[in-house]
Amino acid sequence: LRNLTRSLRFALCLVRRPLKAIQGMQALAQGLAVGFASTLDGQSSAIVEKLIVDLLGQSPISKTSANKSSAVTPSMSAEVKHDVEHGWLSVEGYWIKAGPLPIDASDAHRDFVVTNSVRRNLQNIARMLSGGRFPVLLEGPTSSGKTSLVKFLAHLTGHEFVRINNHEHTDLQEYIGQYVCDPQTGQLVFQEGVLVRAARAGHWVVLDELNLAPSEVLEALNRLLDDNRELYIPDTGVTVTPHPEFMVFATQNPAGGPYGGRKMLSR
Repeated sequence: LRNLTRSLRFALCLVRRPLKAIQGMQALAQGLAVGFASTLDGQSSAIVEKLIVDLLGQSPISKTSANKSSAVTPSMSAEVKHDVEHGWLSVEGYWIKAGPLPIDASDAHRDFVVTNSVRRNLQNIARMLSGGRFPVLLEGPTSSGKTSLVKFLAHLTGHEFVRINNHEHTDLQEYIGQYVCDPQTGQLVFQEGVLVRAARAGHWVVLDELNLAPSEVLEALNRLLDDNRELYIPDTGVTVTPHPEFMVFATQNPAGGPYGGRKMLSR
């Protein structure tokens, strides 16, 4: 039921999008794919997507993505179209609102190669971003390109990229901020942490190794990751409402197995 609710909410965002809106059944197909297919492996995801097509008569995959995936000799770069007048970009057929930084697709591709597996993941993330700024968790083995994919997409769409590394001793103050001595006045002043600054500015943040972070850090992130999208600063009593373009990604290795110290996060 939770996934269904999120799928319907996502579809509603696509229909109500101020520009590049999508018609009802196509929006619903994409919403169901985001809620039920994007977390599965490629084979299982294809089965769910086929069920969506059979049920709704609409494919959740954009025509651009489908053509790229079926190409005999696929391009090694992402399909990008820039609507300069309205400030939107089509990435692999999914329209995403552009950020404030200059758009340079060639520069973004300079150190990044789009393989078949990368393209599939890129399409999934682009589809999620096309419906709003919902938090995205990327889970996979070490050095599988989770963080670099987000960095590439941020560069491609003109958004500032911020990376926060987590470990067992990560302090909440690194995220939220702390009181420091002002060198000019000698008084204690509150210095906002990297996450608060990014939230105010509308940057795209990657929380690396999220399931290594201490429980107090995870609890502090709850309000930011749920529908409230708020960040509370206990030391000052201030509640920060993020910029509309603020986006949170998280990456982690699977809990258990060869990856010691990782927690099983709550769904």
